[in-house]
Amino acid sequence: GEADGWDTDVAKALAEDMGVKPEFVDNSWDGIIPALQADKFDVIIAAMTNTKKRSLAINFTYPYYMAANAFIFRSSDAARFPTLDKFNSPTLKVSVLIQDAAHLALQRFFSKAQVVDFNSAEEAILAVQTKKVDCSIAEFSFLGQYAKEHQGLTVKAVDYPGAGSPLAMGLVSGPENEHLKTFLNVWIQHFFWSGQHEPIFKKWFPGASVPKIEKFIAPL
Repeated sequence: GEADGWDTDVAKALAEDMGVKPEFVDNSWDGIIPALQADKFDVIIAAMTNTKKRSLAINFTYPYYMAANAFIFRSSDAARFPTLDKFNSPTLKVSVLIQDAAHLALQRFFSKAQVVDFNSAEEAILAVQTKKVDCSIAEFSFLGQYAKEHQGLTVKAVDYPGAGSPLAMGLVSGPENEHLKTFLNVWIQHFFWSGQHEPIFKKWFPGASVPKIEKFIAPL
């Protein structure tokens, strides 16, 4: 279907300000960086965290969103997870998107859990619904929307300090892209300074607090 979501609307706003028509390219997550390097598209705007490992392969802009991680599990199992520490169990199977930044939260806070990788976030959640795993971890807003559209699922945010992930735009490293990177950084700053982000944020994260500008005006 047609591309949709927070990242898509951010990309549309960016393209409108650049005076160009955006073209969205569907790509597998595990191959998204090689596809960028192969010049199949110009920039990644796809809820990608600017990890140290990824920064060795490509360049990143300032963050345009601070994503919170969360667990999603069957509502019938709610009694098993009264607190977050219950997710840190050697008997617990947690599904996660392959190479997703949620792995960092698992390693730091839930290292005892058994981690099962999947090629898409939807497949990871389906494993929860079909009882192949106990729960899944992913970006909070994505899971919240999924739970609204699919009955029998509950979402619990990972609200530990430092558990969030800064999302940034990715582009190929090299002098030929330095001007584009500078423009994107300036655009991200004005995106928040001007309030342009507010209607988009409220559309996709209803009820959530609009992020503070200070989080997005300088590199982390």
